Amino acid sequence: MRVDADNPRIEEIKRYVWRHFPEVSSPSSCSPTIDDVAAELPPDVRDRFSRHVAEFDDPNSDSLSSEDAAIVMAVHNRLETKNFIEMIRGHDLNIARCPRCGHVVASPFAEQCLACGHNWRGSAAKENDDRTKR
Repeated sequence: MRVDADNPRIEEIKRYVWRHFPEVSSPSSCSPTIDDVAAELPPDVRDRFSRHVAEFDDPNSDSLSSEDAAIVMAVHNRLETKNFIEMIRGHDLNIARCPRCGHVVASPFAEQCLACGHNWRGSAAKENDDRTKR
């Protein structure tokens, strides 16, 4: 299975793997360190972020602005995805998808898509019955 950061379903794939293949990857194993996040931030945001982290336990300290927090979260998510892709590389994972719309389904045994509602329950059994009746 080839997965890259540009895959529009990468968040679905991460959640699926974390739930059904915890021996391969987990949220905590993919989470970047504070230093890794800080290193990727623009210098002005990095300074404010570093002050925020250093003063985190101080109830009188200022919190990050919503703009800075959004930048930090974007960097965190990008690094998390990068770590995830590195962790699953080399593993042959079968990601169950809807045959109609391609969304990642809830589990390896799911036979209905929660995104489009397509239901393929019993379709393999029905196909086998049709083949044996010929």
